Amino acid sequence: MLMKTPFHIYALFVVLLIPILSPCQKIKNDSLYTVLKSEKEDSNKVNTLNVLSHQLYLTGHYDTAMIIAKQASELSTHIDFKKGLGVAYFNIGTINYFKSNLPEALKYDSEALAIETKIDFKAGMGDCYNSIGAIYYLKGKYDDALKNYQLAKQYAEQGGNKRTTASASSNMGNVELTQGHYPEALHDYLQACAIDEEIGFKRGLGDVYGNIGLVYYSEGNYQQAIENISKSLKIEEEIGNKISAGNAYHNLGDIYYIQNRYDDALANFHQALKVAIEIDNKEGMGYAYNNIGAINFLQKKYDEALKNSLEGLEISRKIGNKYNIANAYINLGSIYTMLKQNDKAGKYVDSASTLAAILKDKDLIKDGYNAATLYDSATGNFKKALTDMKLYISYRDSLKNEENTRKIVTEQMNYEFDKKQAAEKLEQEKKDVINTAKLEKQKLFTWLAIGGSLFILAFIGLLFNRARLKQKTVYQQELNQKQKEQANAVMETQEQERKRIAEDLHDSLGYLLSTVKLNLQTSSGDPKKTAEESVKLLNQASKEIHDITFNLMPRTLEEEGLVPALLELIARTANAGAAKINLDLHDVEGITLEKQTQFTIYRIIQEAVNNVFKYADAKEINIQLIKQDGQLTIMLEDDGKGFNVEQVKKGRGLKNMMSRSEWLNGTFNIDSGQGNGTTIILEIPV
Repeated sequence: MLMKTPFHIYALFVVLLIPILSPCQKIKNDSLYTVLKSEKEDSNKVNTLNVLSHQLYLTGHYDTAMIIAKQASELSTHIDFKKGLGVAYFNIGTINYFKSNLPEALKYDSEALAIETKIDFKAGMGDCYNSIGAIYYLKGKYDDALKNYQLAKQYAEQGGNKRTTASASSNMGNVELTQGHYPEALHDYLQACAIDEEIGFKRGLGDVYGNIGLVYYSEGNYQQAIENISKSLKIEEEIGNKISAGNAYHNLGDIYYIQNRYDDALANFHQALKVAIEIDNKEGMGYAYNNIGAINFLQKKYDEALKNSLEGLEISRKIGNKYNIANAYINLGSIYTMLKQNDKAGKYVDSASTLAAILKDKDLIKDGYNAATLYDSATGNFKKALTDMKLYISYRDSLKNEENTRKIVTEQMNYEFDKKQAAEKLEQEKKDVINTAKLEKQKLFTWLAIGGSLFILAFIGLLFNRARLKQKTVYQQELNQKQKEQANAVMETQEQERKRIAEDLHDSLGYLLSTVKLNLQTSSGDPKKTAEESVKLLNQASKEIHDITFNLMPRTLEEEGLVPALLELIARTANAGAAKINLDLHDVEGITLEKQTQFTIYRIIQEAVNNVFKYADAKEINIQLIKQDGQLTIMLEDDGKGFNVEQVKKGRGLKNMMSRSEWLNGTFNIDSGQGNGTTIILEIPV
């Protein structure tokens, strides 16, 4: 079966770590160095050192930033400047975070938080909680991360730090996005976007555009995702934010991968790796190696895939990035399965499933079941493969439901409405200041605005109601069309069957009987020889009648039931020298089916087998009948050349099988791809 992507990227758009210092923080780096030479050993110098360290680590100069931050901490201790010491420790923690040294980052951020709590420096406390939340996020402790981000937002608002308020909202969205809560994630991102637009903060806008792009990506709206992430990449490169630029390359690569644009995906992943190596961002390096390995896997370059995935796993283990470790496990399980190293494959598949369950990440759990399906099929455990495939489909569908889409539309409408209301309020306040004499007129405008707003809300409600009615009408039309197509398919099948029987009778049986008649009428030689030739032709005609009767309605199916009829079908196929067919039965002995149900199931399997012989060029076919949880499951797999399901669905053969399965009140699923064989699953309630 076609191997799905064994990973998904949810790159963390790094927290916006902005210390609250004196006005000197607006000075550029060159000017800061000049100021340092002339400043006394006092709190002003500490502030300058802290701002310089902050600006250096934002542009990727981590070693120099660390030296400056430690100078600030030493001077703060010497002059007992607690606020400056808290910011210095915060900077040291942030630099360690960017270098993926999470234990040291947590240590210094916690010390900074203790100092700033003691002096009641709320803006600084917001920054510290924000940074600590980011560390827990990378460790896969999402509940702890969310708790710290909420505290960060609370203290940042109290301290008037709008940048950190926006950052905390954005990072709360990161947690929701990772856990598959897309509407909640979009709500948080839109809050962050509104604040960043208000204060004109480009770096925050760059990150939040990327995050909004990830929500669209997760919902399958790839065009909107590419537009938002490309907008983010442009901003990040303009301001020199290499961390987020690398994340943007990661996510663009992931989207191109989903669209099967593997060359574009690979180019972006290599660009992401280049940026990560340049700034020594081990988290980014781990993501990049994993993603490059996954593309190598799809290109069937298994040795390169193995090399890159192992590299990604090693780096991720060193920094304790559990999410990326799980991705690497999924990659390696799939690669070793294709390399037929089943012991190693099984170990990595099991490890991936365990870690995904611990992280409670729906995408990881989904991809883990996909890898398990491939492994179970390769090792012949078809029953478990079927269970894993069902779980994979269940998790895949749950992440893309109509409720999430509806909530996203509502969030967008609310955001646009809030922006409009805020703009109107600001304009009204300006008019109040400029001309108090027009107060009554302005009140009238306010009432008009309220009336207009109510009208807009009523109009929106009307639009929603009309859309719902239209959707119901379209659904009924589609249902009627589907019923019509089913009836046409049944009639077409009957006509084709009659035509085939007529052709068989005319071309084969008619010809033989005509030959016997002519032989008897024109015989002028030895009567015995004539009789022998006639008997031989009649025997051949009898065999043709038997074959036509078998195809029309096998006697074994009528007299003995479904399983003996399938065994007879397999025996006839084996005698014809076609592909090898295996039939496995699991707990089906006690099932009692109506005659028509047995006939219909037989026809579906017969049609599927005939299609394999005609088109698939397969060497082996596996048919399984499984009784499980009150239903009969028929699974047919072949190792043929496969096909594009969407292109072939319009064919008569597939239509016939689907129509018959619907008559049985069953579900019919088919999974195939070029060069990957075909799997058909029919589930019928019994």
